[in-house]
Amino acid sequence: MLSPTGPSFSLAAVCFSLLPLSYVAICLRLYVRVCILHLVGLDDWLMFAGQVLYTLACVVCILAAYNGVGMHSPHLNPQYQRAGRLWFFYFQIFYVASTVPIKASICAALLRITTSRRYKFAIWTVIGMSICAALATMITVLAHCQPIAATWDTARGSCAPSVVIIIVSYLISSTSIITDFSTSILAALILARVQLDLRVKGPVAVVLALGVFASVATIVRLKSVTAYSQPDDYLYGLADIATWSITESGIGIVAGSLATLRPLLEKIPSFRAWRSTSDVTKSNTMSRDVSNGHKMLPRDVEAAGRRRTEMNPITSLSSGSWDDLFEDDDDTDS
Repeated sequence: MLSPTGPSFSLAAVCFSLLPLSYVAICLRLYVRVCILHLVGLDDWLMFAGQVLYTLACVVCILAAYNGVGMHSPHLNPQYQRAGRLWFFYFQIFYVASTVPIKASICAALLRITTSRRYKFAIWTVIGMSICAALATMITVLAHCQPIAATWDTARGSCAPSVVIIIVSYLISSTSIITDFSTSILAALILARVQLDLRVKGPVAVVLALGVFASVATIVRLKSVTAYSQPDDYLYGLADIATWSITESGIGIVAGSLATLRPLLEKIPSFRAWRSTSDVTKSNTMSRDVSNGHKMLPRDVEAAGRRRTEMNPITSLSSGSWDDLFEDDDDTDS
């Protein structure tokens, strides 16, 4: 194997960094769902499936980085030329496959916390777009060269013009950008419709920010797609495509898993103390308003009732509350 340098080193470094981070996030997520809440949902299974495919994508990316991807062709012998193309071919398959369950997991979580038909239709549209784009890309990658072995060994057959794979790459990138931003916007709109305090809005805002950053990674990747049309130095430009693709999916896994970790924060004494102080402050404020003769408006009564509801254990997955995303039953002692 070769020693990665330049873009190939960056590719390997991103894989070695984001893969362990994604495992930390997914393991914490499963710990919360299995050990704390004793409840595993569809979104958890989808994210786990995405993690498995993402792992395979990272592994083949590392092998690609050590076999010529990201290095200039004049420095590579025919053996590494073939090996680099082979591992990048496998990366395309696993990466495209991973995007569907990762996106679907985040969408499944949003479906669980909204009762609006408009939002549900929009969320299902996002899922449908992701599936269609992934299928189109997968078919193109598999059918681009005949036989398939010609993808990494051009002497074995023939391939379609590079413009075909470029167009499809723009298609999946554009779809990823649209669906990523749509998911973040939908989550923000759903969040705006419910009464939440800072301790809930804070983590959700972080998740939304990470989702936007994933879209930025996809936008940056767009400028690297033209590498498919550089046959004389083909492997060199592929490293940037793989790097930003791995970044996009890794951030998606981390962001989707962070949204479920609030019950774990409840185990931290300082967080519980801050939360209790916040609840007491709100209660005292309401008491002063009543004692001073302030008339509570209907929306105040509704908000007070909602706060009381939030202090009870959450037992339903279809209540349409943002707290359903966290599924926290530690409020019983508040």
